[in-house]
Amino acid sequence: MTDISTGTLIWSSSNTNPVLFSPDGALFAAFTNPQNPQGTANIFQNGTLVAAISGTPVGWVDDNQLLVDNYVGNAGCNCFLYNGTTIYGPTGTSLSTPPLPSFTTIQTVAADTVYSNEYNSIYSTTNGAVTWTGTPPSSTSNSLGAVAGGYAVIQAGSQIVAEKY
Repeated sequence: MTDISTGTLIWSSSNTNPVLFSPDGALFAAFTNPQNPQGTANIFQNGTLVAAISGTPVGWVDDNQLLVDNYVGNAGCNCFLYNGTTIYGPTGTSLSTPPLPSFTTIQTVAADTVYSNEYNSIYSTTNGAVTWTGTPPSSTSNSLGAVAGGYAVIQAGSQIVAEKY
C-alpha cells in the first residue's frame, strides 16, 4: 500500500490472503500466516501496526469490530477444527465471543448483524442468532451472494434469486 499523496510505502507483504479494510479505510487486518488457520493477524491503523491477534480475520462488522474465526489443531487428521468466533476492537482488545458458525467472508447488514453468502443467512453478532435465512446456495455456486437494498441475492442452481430479508 502506498500513500498516493506522498508516494511513501505504507505496508507490503507477500501474503496471498486478502487484506481486510474497515468501512472507513483507516484500519486493516492482514493474516500473517495463510497456511495456518491457527495463526495470527495484524491490525494496522493508518499504516501503523497497533495489534497482533490470534485467529483468522473474516471481516469488519464496522469500524470498531473485526470478526475473527478461531481454529485448533486436530492431531487425528493433521487438520484444523473451528473453535469459535472472537470479535476484536481496533486496538486488538477482545470485545465478545458470539456463538457463530465459521465464515469465509461476511457482509455487514447493520451494526450488529452480518450476512454470510455461504449460508445465505443473516446472523446477530451480539448473540449468534440467525435473524434471516433464504434459499440455500447451490453447491456449485462457490457461495456467490450479497445483500443490497433489503434483498439477499444468491445463485441457486442456474438461477439468480433475490429475496427480501
